[in-house]
Amino acid sequence: MNSQATQIPEAVLDQALEWQVTLSSGECSEQDKEAFKLWLIAHPTHAETWNKLTDNLGKLSKIPAALTRNVQHLANQELQRRRQWLKSVGALLITGTSAFALSNTPQSKIHLAQYRTTKGEIRTLELPDGSSLTLNSASAVGIHFTSQVREVVLHTGEIQLLSAKQSSTNPAPLQVRVREGVTRAIGTRFTVKRHSHYSLGSVDVAVQEGMVEVSPKILGAQPLRLKAGEAVQFDSHKVGTPATIKNSAHAWTKGLLIAERQSLCNFLKELQRHRPGVIRCDPAVADLLISGVFPLNNTDYVLETVANTLPVQIRQLTPYWTIVEHRSVH
Repeated sequence: MNSQATQIPEAVLDQALEWQVTLSSGECSEQDKEAFKLWLIAHPTHAETWNKLTDNLGKLSKIPAALTRNVQHLANQELQRRRQWLKSVGALLITGTSAFALSNTPQSKIHLAQYRTTKGEIRTLELPDGSSLTLNSASAVGIHFTSQVREVVLHTGEIQLLSAKQSSTNPAPLQVRVREGVTRAIGTRFTVKRHSHYSLGSVDVAVQEGMVEVSPKILGAQPLRLKAGEAVQFDSHKVGTPATIKNSAHAWTKGLLIAERQSLCNFLKELQRHRPGVIRCDPAVADLLISGVFPLNNTDYVLETVANTLPVQIRQLTPYWTIVEHRSVH
C-alpha cells in the first residue's frame, strides 16, 4: 500500500485534491462536472489516483455518495477501455471537440499552463525581454511576448515580477493579466496574487519598487496607479483603497511565511499552498491569532510550532489530510 502511494505523481495528486474540493464545494457547475469527467479519462493515472483518494477519505469525503459511485463507475469503465490505447501512444489523446472544450475551462488553463509550480515549489524565470518572474507555490502562468505585446497571464497563485526597461524594439508596457483585469508595470518590482482558483474573485497587488497601474476588467471601471510601498485589492469591477504594503506581502520570495496577528484559519490557508494535501481548520479555533516568521521548506515544523504555541492539536487522518482542532484536555 505505501509503496503504491509513493508512486502517485504529486502534480496528479494535487489535481485530484483540487477536484475533490471543487465537487464538494456546493458551487460545482455543469461545466465543472464535464471538465472533471474529461480530466478523469485523460490518463489512467488520473482515475487510479481519484479512486485511491476517495477510498482513503471514505466517510470524510463530502461528495454525495451517488456522485462518488457514478464517478468511480465511470473511472473503472473508461480505465479498462482506454488503458491499452493510452499506454501505446504514451500521451493524452482526446477528440478535437473534447480538447477544445477542455482547453477553454479555467481548470484546464491551469493544468495545461506554460509554466507551473507544484505545492512547496518556488521558481524564478527570465523572460524574453530580460525581466525576472518568480512563481510562488501552486501557481500557473502563461507568457505572451511579441513585437507589440509583453504579457504574463496569471491563471492561479501568486507571482513577483521585476520588469526590465522598455526597449525601442518592443515599446509595449509589461503587464500581468488575470481574469479580473490587468496590472501594467512602469519600471517596477511588484507581486500579484489571485485569491480565487477557478472562478472570478479578488486580486492583491503590492508594489516594492517603481509604479504600477491596475485596471479592472469591466469597461468604464477606473484604473488606479500605485507607487512603491503601496498595496491594493481589486476585482473585475473596481479597485479598492490603497494601503501600506505589509512585510508579509513578498516574504515568500525569501522562503518565509510571516504572520502578524493573523487568524489561524487564514494562516493555514496560506500554509496549505505550500504543503501537499489538504489542511482543515476546526471552526472552534479558526479565530485564534498567530504571529511569527515561519520557514516554508518545512511545513511539518510549522504545524508543530502552531501546536506548541496555541491551544490546538494536529490530527493526521491520512498523509494528505490534516485537521487542526482544539486541544483535548485529558
